[in-house]
Amino acid sequence: MYSVLGLKGLIGGITDGFQETVFAYGQTGSGKTHTILGSPQELGLLQLCAKELFAAVFATGAEEKHRRVQLVCLEIKNDEVLNLLPEGNATASQEADIFCHKGRRYGYQRVTVWSYEETMVLLQQAIASREVGSSYVNSESSRSHMLVRFLVKTLRAEHGQLAEGVVGSLTLVDLAGNERESGTNGTAINVSLTHLNRMLVKMQDRQLDEWEPQICQGVLWLEVLSIAGNELCSVKLPRASTLQSIKEEISRAVNCNVTGSDLLCFNDETWEVPSMQPLQPIDASRVEVTWVKKEGFLIGDQLFYCGPGLALNSLVQRGARCQVKSGDTFHNYFNVFFPESRCTLAVHRQHLVRMRPGEQRLPPGLQVGDVFYYTGPPRKGQGNALLPAGACGEVVEPGLL
Repeated sequence: MYSVLGLKGLIGGITDGFQETVFAYGQTGSGKTHTILGSPQELGLLQLCAKELFAAVFATGAEEKHRRVQLVCLEIKNDEVLNLLPEGNATASQEADIFCHKGRRYGYQRVTVWSYEETMVLLQQAIASREVGSSYVNSESSRSHMLVRFLVKTLRAEHGQLAEGVVGSLTLVDLAGNERESGTNGTAINVSLTHLNRMLVKMQDRQLDEWEPQICQGVLWLEVLSIAGNELCSVKLPRASTLQSIKEEISRAVNCNVTGSDLLCFNDETWEVPSMQPLQPIDASRVEVTWVKKEGFLIGDQLFYCGPGLALNSLVQRGARCQVKSGDTFHNYFNVFFPESRCTLAVHRQHLVRMRPGEQRLPPGLQVGDVFYYTGPPRKGQGNALLPAGACGEVVEPGLL
């Protein structure tokens, strides 16, 4: 099936920004779940696609590209959307996301993964949480739809600098069985599959864009990012919205107050307009804005980046130094911090500190010479260096882990 569908070539395009989806659709007992998820004796499309995806991401010649793979796993039943990925995993980088449907807010996790093995560990836990039930055909029939999505962000290096990146995705969907039995559960499954079938027919007939004029005329989607490029939320607003109403809507979406002094940056400009006046016209239906927190630093402060390596407009390394250039306004958030190197430095506020990372105090009880061991799944770091379980590190000097 993997070869017949040509999935290897399909996955190769994901690193170039293509969006691909694979559905398993059919009667209960026809083998949909086995085709997607496989079994201990036979790998499914999920395992085969994941292996090929990581091979493509870390392929030879990819040194000039900076890539990140994120994993999403959802269960959909009736009008409920559930996050299946385990929360609070200390060995994985997690980001919370929110979307709205029929007036309700649903949260889910996007987990950054660095290897096939780490991905399979997370998915095994997710699959075990999925709801199953019995039908007259199958004793363990899937009673819900399961969606697994890989997001691949790629930034290419050109002339020593990172160019604007692209985001591709691979989505695999194991749909609930098409039921002939009566009852509320089977009816709900059939209704959702009917809507899916209508959507697929519209896609084949190129009629799926019937909603586009309405969006372009009166609605604006805002993808809200942190300075580090992390997606915070997505909100839908009337085009006539004021800056004040936008900040209030974002505050509700992220459950964190956006103050009047905070700025929202669109491209390289900030929206500095009277709070009760509509924003200037934007020639797009969906745009990205960056939320800049204007607090906590003073003019002339020497700051150090203490977070993980980030591939933004430039590669931001731990320990990079910058200086607060202006304390009265954020005319252009790319110019708020300027590094001593030639590349632009734009980082999330929570990763900026007034001391070098090596000068930070150790937690109580830690001393020079203490040895630490890594107990998580194997992970790849910079230069494809492998961090295996059991790798150890040592406190080599006061304050330096």
